[in-house]
Amino acid sequence: MNPWQSLQALALDRLAMVPRCEGVYQISAGRPLNRVVGADKVGILEIGETDNLRRRLRDFVLCATGVREKGHSAGCRYAHFGFARHFPFRSLRVRWEEKGSKPEAHRAEHDMMEAYTISHCELPPLNNSFNWQDVC
Repeated sequence: MNPWQSLQALALDRLAMVPRCEGVYQISAGRPLNRVVGADKVGILEIGETDNLRRRLRDFVLCATGVREKGHSAGCRYAHFGFARHFPFRSLRVRWEEKGSKPEAHRAEHDMMEAYTISHCELPPLNNSFNWQDVC
């Protein structure tokens, strides 16, 4: 994974540095989060995968900031349920990892979600599904 970066800074003037390729990403609150089991010291709010990292992160930003109401379900949940009251947009961080194909990105997302769920007995707060077909 690339190092954590400010999502707000990327959205303002550096989104062009995000590659337009397949990959997996994580969005963090920038501080620890209490979970059903233990604390997530990194504060992961969402784990995702895509065929275009730049477009997917742009879609999250547009939905999370209320510019659009559709296009990224986690971004829409962030805006609709008032996550910004507790995790201001300016504090959000993002990191990503490029993958060679959509199936490779999908598998990386699955592995990250599975590890998170095993550790905390629940999904990250902005994720609403898990690739169960890969498990059961």
